[in-house]
Amino acid sequence: METKLQVLKPAKIFGDPNELANFRFANGRGFPASYQRFATQYGWGRSLGNYLVHIPADPQYCDSWQQARQR
Repeated sequence: METKLQVLKPAKIFGDPNELANFRFANGRGFPASYQRFATQYGWGRSLGNYLVHIPADPQYCDSWQQARQR
């Protein structure tokens, strides 16, 4: 199911394709394909005005997925 996403501001930071494809969680699974597409197409963002969508990106960015995991 595809949903049209309203983009208010274009992203400047996008998901790292290598990290998205190769990262494995403790259970051996990787990121879902839909999340990988979102992160590479749209970058990070805010959903429903409240929820930050963190993406694997350069860890120096405060909103990167790596930084969010450490909080």
